[in-house]
Amino acid sequence: MNNIIRYTSTNGRIVLPLTTETEDGNKIIYNTYKDGIGIITFRAELKTIPQELFRGSLTLETISIPSSVKMIDDNAFEKCRHLKKVKLQEGLLSIGERAFANTELENVVIPSSVFVVCKFAFSNCPNLTAVKVCKPKSACVIGKDCFSNSPTEIAII
Repeated sequence: MNNIIRYTSTNGRIVLPLTTETEDGNKIIYNTYKDGIGIITFRAELKTIPQELFRGSLTLETISIPSSVKMIDDNAFEKCRHLKKVKLQEGLLSIGERAFANTELENVVIPSSVFVVCKFAFSNCPNLTAVKVCKPKSACVIGKDCFSNSPTEIAII
């Protein structure tokens, strides 16, 4: 389903977003954590992870973004101190400024559909050692200092 975000968290706790509604009007209608997986369900197809939606979440460990999402807005996951894994799906078009800055991400695969990764998107990620960029379908712009202060090796696959 394209209106569901799946996640894991420390101690199996529900992760509470900073808001219950996205910029395109989709409201969270269900948020639960059961059998090791958290599920946040939105009212309709989710197209944008809004600005600062999960910013500063202290329990978020992994997140899987649905394929309907076209844009991860600025600071969406910034300062999620325990965020280690993110699954980005084909169809994603852009990753906002500081979207994953100051997290514990270990590796990232950027889908071929992405055409812009904004400045500082993955900055200050001390464990981010590998970024795989799937061969872009069109020109892909990587913003200034996108991986600053992150020990990142970038590979095109």
